[in-house]
Amino acid sequence: MSELSIQNISKSFGNIPVLKNVSLTIRSGEVHALLGKNGAGKSTLMKMVCGDYERDSGSILLNGEPLPIHTPSDAKKSWHRNGCTRSRYGFVSYPIRF
Repeated sequence: MSELSIQNISKSFGNIPVLKNVSLTIRSGEVHALLGKNGAGKSTLMKMVCGDYERDSGSILLNGEPLPIHTPSDAKKSWHRNGCTRSRYGFVSYPIRF
């Protein structure tokens, strides 16, 4: 079974922590939604997956292999190579393939 795993992601803006050790695993066939109040870090997490923001710590894995996402260019290469697309609204369409 294929999976995208976000492990122990942390991000601060200056001295303000936004995300602290956030983890999420999405397996093929699953659908997930991120819900929370304004300022909860939903967009920040997705922007790190898309390479818009550099994470302070943690990792992003595809089938257990690290994805080298540190810039939007890195994300575009990684996602395109794995059949993923990103919309202009920042959403990632991720068809996990076997």
